[in-house]
Amino acid sequence: MISEDPIGIIELGNVKIKFIIAKNNKDNISEILSTSTIHTEGIHNGSITNLKKASNVIRACISEAEKKADVSIKKINVIIEQPEFLCTKFSKNRKINGSKVQKEDIDFLLREGKKQVNLNDKKQSIIHIFNHNYIVDGKTFIEEPINVYADYLSHEMTFVTMPKNNIKNINQTFIDCDIEVERFISSIFVSAIELLNQEDLHKGSILLDLGFEKTSLGLFKNLALVNLLTLPIGVN
Repeated sequence: MISEDPIGIIELGNVKIKFIIAKNNKDNISEILSTSTIHTEGIHNGSITNLKKASNVIRACISEAEKKADVSIKKINVIIEQPEFLCTKFSKNRKINGSKVQKEDIDFLLREGKKQVNLNDKKQSIIHIFNHNYIVDGKTFIEEPINVYADYLSHEMTFVTMPKNNIKNINQTFIDCDIEVERFISSIFVSAIELLNQEDLHKGSILLDLGFEKTSLGLFKNLALVNLLTLPIGVN
């Protein structure tokens, strides 16, 4: 189904907050309806440092774009990068015993992975999950090995998490603007989608983002983000 509702995407940078409103047309191609930019206040390295200032500048930025597009945004996607991001990579295994691999087997391993991440650090919350390898009887599959006969299935995953309190502060900032946060998106992941082609993402690439007050590094392979690191040191 093609969504006819306008999509709001905002990037919380150290220097500028950037906001865009887009809409999918009948051919499911996104069209930009309006954009706006404002100087950042109350936000540092993706974290809220002053709730009132952050709410004021975000509200002003969104309001400007809404007036240009003559639409009202109720939900928003937030692009950020924080030094507090944690990247956890591990694999979960399951015996198949000569049967076909089913979608339920992969879903089970994914649930087990999520459960382990949540138990390992209850102060963190998952914002991204990347599936980058399926090992079936010692053979590597990039795509889901559905209906493949196997004795043993291993699912390699990468989880990107951020502190729950950071999420609460950002959510509250947008609640004060009468907008609901739909999802959080890593800015290094967004950059990779724009800058890296299919071959880069498949064979392996490193993307380095030198920001004003932070530096982010993403490692991509097998069409997935397999490692992420953000340091609170930039070009400033």
